[in-house]
Amino acid sequence: MNTKLLPFFAAVSGLVQSVSALTFLDPGYTGESQFAQWSTFTYANTTAGVNTPQWESGSPNLELRQFNPALITSSGNIYSYSSDLSFELTGSSTNVLGKVCLQFFTWGEADALSNETVRLELDGGMSLSPDSLTNFYHFVDDQGEYGQYHTLGYKMEWDLAGLNATNYTIRFDTVIHSSLDELRLDTEAGVPTAPVPELEITFSGTDPVLRFTSEPGVVYQLICSQSLTNALTEWAVVAGPVSGDGSTLSITNSTLNAQGFYAVEAWLE
Repeated sequence: MNTKLLPFFAAVSGLVQSVSALTFLDPGYTGESQFAQWSTFTYANTTAGVNTPQWESGSPNLELRQFNPALITSSGNIYSYSSDLSFELTGSSTNVLGKVCLQFFTWGEADALSNETVRLELDGGMSLSPDSLTNFYHFVDDQGEYGQYHTLGYKMEWDLAGLNATNYTIRFDTVIHSSLDELRLDTEAGVPTAPVPELEITFSGTDPVLRFTSEPGVVYQLICSQSLTNALTEWAVVAGPVSGDGSTLSITNSTLNAQGFYAVEAWLE
C-alpha cells in the first residue's frame, strides 16, 4: 500500500479527480436480463439515504446502502478518510435468477477491495462467495509528493442455476482512502426447477412407509430400485404422479420386492 498522510483538504481535493470514460465489461448474457448502473452517488451512508440507479432496464428494484462514516466527493464518489466502506446492494427479480454479475470501479488505494467480504446472500440464509472475481482494470496516477492513486475495476459473478432465487443481497467492503466511483449490476434469468424433498422412511411391520412434504405447483413420483445391487439401472414407479398441495404425503410400499433404494422425482406443473 502506497499511502501518504495528507491534510484533510488535500486528500479530498485529490479524490474529486475521477478517470473519465471508464468502461464496464459486457457479461455476455443472451437470455432475458436486467441491468442497472450508477455513475455517481447521492448519499454517503444510510443516515443520509439510499442510492438508486441512474440507468436501469428490466426493473431490477435495486438499492445501494453504505453503513460507515463517509462523504460524497464533488465528482459524486463515496469516500471515507476515517474507516473502510461497507456496502450492501439489495435487489429482486420477477424471474428466477440464473446468473448475477457485479462490477465497480474504485479510486485510491492499490488494493481497494476486501475480497473475503464479498458475499451474495439469498432468502433462507444461504451465503455464497463469487464463482469468479477478477480485477479487469488498473490505472496508476502518480501525483509526485502526494503519492500514487489507483483506479481499479472489479468484476464478480455468481451462478445461481437450480436455486430458484429471486431476492438477493450482495455485500462487499472497500478499504479506507478508496472511493467507490461507478457500479453496474447485470442479471440473467434462469430456468425454474422443482425442489426435491427429503424422504423420511419408517416401517409398518415389514413394509416401508415413506413421507415427504409437498409443495403446491410441483408434481411428485416415488420410485424404487428393483434390487440393492443394481440401483442405477432398474427402477420402478411405486406411486404417482401426484400434485403437491403443501401437505405431507405418506406412501406405504407393500409389494413383495420392497427392498431397494428409494427416490422422489419432482417437476413443475
